[in-house]
Amino acid sequence: MARPYKFKHLRADWIQTNLVGKNFESVWLRIEPNGKITVKGDYGAGYAWDGCSPKIKLFGKIIGTPDGRIDPNTNKPKTYYASMFHDAIYQFKRADGMTISRKESDMIFKIMLRKSNFKAWKLYYRGVRWGGSFLGKWNSKQTQKKIEILEYSW
Repeated sequence: MARPYKFKHLRADWIQTNLVGKNFESVWLRIEPNGKITVKGDYGAGYAWDGCSPKIKLFGKIIGTPDGRIDPNTNKPKTYYASMFHDAIYQFKRADGMTISRKESDMIFKIMLRKSNFKAWKLYYRGVRWGGSFLGKWNSKQTQKKIEILEYSW
């Protein structure tokens, strides 16, 4: 059964992190040595993902983990950008050259939820830490201890 996609992002958006020295390039994701991570939603028909997992499509409706209230600053659900970056990184976890670890990806998710003032960030972060452990091996195991998001494009 195909996963239901709830969101489609039609432009490139980025976060500037302190994860320097990492480098990766794919159709949908770019990780630069200066710490900039870009989800390339402006490629093709846009980057599509299901928001916060798990979700299923039932009788034509997508049901599952809520994506939060609308953020008045972005007009998107509060988890929108956190789930987009997290899903894009997870999508390429086994790709040749992937340099972000699962823990780093999950920390980025947590930091972005907190920056959007999402009240259930602890519950969602624990969910991705627990759920991600069942999704197989990652190419990168090395993890930077302290991760920061210094700037973002939206």
